[in-house]
Amino acid sequence: MNDQTPWAIDVLIDRLNELSRESRDKELSEREVAAVRSAITTRGKHKGRLKANAPSSWGDPWGNAAWNGLQPNAFKVQFGCVLFQGTPEREFFDFLNKINTPAWLDRDRAALQSMGVW
Repeated sequence: MNDQTPWAIDVLIDRLNELSRESRDKELSEREVAAVRSAITTRGKHKGRLKANAPSSWGDPWGNAAWNGLQPNAFKVQFGCVLFQGTPEREFFDFLNKINTPAWLDRDRAALQSMGVW
């Protein structure tokens, strides 16, 4: 599914907004939407998937929390992110981590799943 277009990011954010209203009784804040956008690639052949590496936890802690929370490949989640996040980022990470994210968001997991290994 490497033909993702930019609208796929908007569809993902709309779905996250629905889930946020259901579980947290509030919509995603502008900061959380920007974090999801910073965790997803917007150009190249992997457009619409998670970036290959998480955004820096020092430069973009919200983007780092979004990348780790949306990561469908549990082996890639950074334990430092889980241990040393601030409270708001941790709550956002926990919210995203509870969602059953599609495997195609991570290209390695998608490849393993297509080979029947995952």
